[in-house]
Amino acid sequence: FGWFGFNAGSTLAGTDLRSLVVVPLVVEGLLVGAMVAGSAVANGFSADQAAELQRFADTVALTADRARLQASERERRGWLSYIADAGDLLAGSLDQDMTMAITGQIVVPRLAQWCAIHLLDERGKPVLQQVWHEDEKELQAVREAVAGLTREELAEPYPAGPRYSATSIPLVARGRQIGYLTVGGSRGSMLRSEFFLVAESIARRAALMRSMARLRSY
Repeated sequence: FGWFGFNAGSTLAGTDLRSLVVVPLVVEGLLVGAMVAGSAVANGFSADQAAELQRFADTVALTADRARLQASERERRGWLSYIADAGDLLAGSLDQDMTMAITGQIVVPRLAQWCAIHLLDERGKPVLQQVWHEDEKELQAVREAVAGLTREELAEPYPAGPRYSATSIPLVARGRQIGYLTVGGSRGSMLRSEFFLVAESIARRAALMRSMARLRSY
């Protein structure tokens, strides 16, 4: 029951089911899913029944994979639209602080439960600028967790205190690092890989727009 983190115990919990049979959905040698059947009888599936379920799974695997790919493509288009809209919002700001504020509103809560922005001062020391959280009651706790972080701590994925976990993304504009965008959630949570890639794209745009706003301010 290792496919996709499938756990028979948690699946059976709270139900009348006493047994499960799980068969893989395979397309051209690639595992794309699994089919699960349950029974209220202990040891409720014979070997012949399991084999019959596998034969049925083989007939629907291609259709299931096609649906998976279509859903993935819809999600990809959705993220591309989201990034384009974010770029338009950031480009509309002529103020450095407003650019950072918009960045936080873009990231939370769509990409992460909370985020923080540190900008580097003249000595290269990170200074906390702003913090956002989907739950305003958690803002102060997050602020305290990230306020004193050093550049070394921000340079790698790190635990941001006992209640929070996070990953920092460098803010780089025109080849110069200006700070960090930190995205995170509750302790032990993980940012999905596609969310992180989108967050990196937002960070690049935010850094560039802030740099441009800074030049216009002179």
